[in-house]
Amino acid sequence: MTGAGHDTAETLSLLSLPSVLPDSFSCPSAPRPSPGNSPPSRWGRCPVSRTRTGASGGERPRSVARKPARSRECTPEARSPRITDPPETSRQPGAVATASMGAEHQTRLCLASCGPATPPALLELLRMLQRFAGASGRRCQEQSLAQAGSLLPALSQAWAQLAAPEAQPFLRCLLSCQLEATGSLGAFRKLEKIVATLAAGRESVASEEVAGMLGHLTQGQQALTLGELRTVCLFLEESSLAREHWRHALGSLLGRAASTLASVLRDPAAGAGERACHAVKLVLQLFQSMPEEVGARTWSPAGGGEPLASILQSLVQVVLGKVASKDARLLAGTALGMLVNAAPTPEAGAGAVSQLLRLLGPDPGEQRLGGLRVAVPPMNPDGLEDLVLSRGLLTSCRKDILTFRPPGGKACLLLGALIPPVGPGWSEKNMDYRAFLLQAFLLWLRRLHESTPGIWMGRLLSGTSQGALRLTQFIWSNTESPVGDSP
Repeated sequence: MTGAGHDTAETLSLLSLPSVLPDSFSCPSAPRPSPGNSPPSRWGRCPVSRTRTGASGGERPRSVARKPARSRECTPEARSPRITDPPETSRQPGAVATASMGAEHQTRLCLASCGPATPPALLELLRMLQRFAGASGRRCQEQSLAQAGSLLPALSQAWAQLAAPEAQPFLRCLLSCQLEATGSLGAFRKLEKIVATLAAGRESVASEEVAGMLGHLTQGQQALTLGELRTVCLFLEESSLAREHWRHALGSLLGRAASTLASVLRDPAAGAGERACHAVKLVLQLFQSMPEEVGARTWSPAGGGEPLASILQSLVQVVLGKVASKDARLLAGTALGMLVNAAPTPEAGAGAVSQLLRLLGPDPGEQRLGGLRVAVPPMNPDGLEDLVLSRGLLTSCRKDILTFRPPGGKACLLLGALIPPVGPGWSEKNMDYRAFLLQAFLLWLRRLHESTPGIWMGRLLSGTSQGALRLTQFIWSNTESPVGDSP
């Protein structure tokens, strides 16, 4: 599908690994050395024939041996660039010293401080972490982490022998490695498994180390860089300790997320693409992983404060097309659905959806969502905003919100405001509109199937109704002439 058919999970697979050139290559045109020619290179390389002008003006051959490439071994001494540079967060002013030291330096310090009584399993873990931090390729890093993971049964017994002060350096080394493994999801998850195993029963010590390692990311109100966004998103998604840390520092993280979204909207050209997607993804993850805390701030009579109102306003502007990235728009619609899910009751959630739909109107004015007051500045939308929001709401909203029937006999959202506009004229729209419409229609059918027979459809889909005729015509039209890559 042209620009609109990406799945939310596939949208953010934006990281790629650099290719590695081979250490040697063959020279088909190079002649085999003979007893009368120059001796073969002692490095086993193909000699590169060059010429040098002699005193008589003629040319005489010279063989130059190519110096061998340094062996890439899985050892800490192999000092070539790593798969990923240390994240930008560890190089920011004000970052804690342990984060700026780097994982390899941390492991060296921890190994040097170990005494003769240190259990062998823990010493072996540190060696594997040192090898991981100093490895030059993905395969070497994964091999080191696989060997470290195989130590978990022995580590659990050895870990119980350590007092809290002795356990802190080991946790610090593991977290430092995680901080430098944000470019490899597989490596990060292997390290997270070790951290979770060792942190069990020592939650206070682990929380203290996590606060020291990640606390600087919530200091201040400046916008997060792309490297910081990647780090925060990955830790929020994969690390239970990080989620618990930011649950207690939610206000500060919301402030930085609001500043980041505002900076993306101030310069849409610079904010397009990866940074815009990660900025929206951060908000989506906060709404999804901390619904109770976000709901309490949103539907509190006193309001959730400036950060949440600013985030809501920014998300609506992204849906309206202030950012050119279609992926960022789709994520923003899903994030608004996650915010609706944080409503305390189905009635409050359905009311929030109605308010969001009004914010997309031509002259919305100031709207109130829970305790948040939002006013969207005038914009020139491209006509996709309703479909983008409907797609996000149909993707993420709870069933009890979509099927809630307000008093007065009005239809629920699923049979009212969220029915895709499949009436006359849709086939004359541009390709993006038709692709978004088909996605929203397929999602609507899926949610409708999940909700029946619990909702009252009346004559909406009866054989003689206009709605049924339009839906049938839409299905047959897309069956005979599908849109792009749409299923």
